[in-house]
Amino acid sequence: MTERKTVVYPNPQVLAEAVAARTLLTIIDLLSEPNR
Repeated sequence: MTERKTVVYPNPQVLAEAVAARTLLTIIDLLSEPNR
């Protein structure tokens, strides 16, 4: 398994959307588990 840390994004908008999507998924995951 090779680590893909160096990912080249076409433009800052794609990177921003990826970060926003991951953040939303993380927040939803935390909210769906109130025991934590």
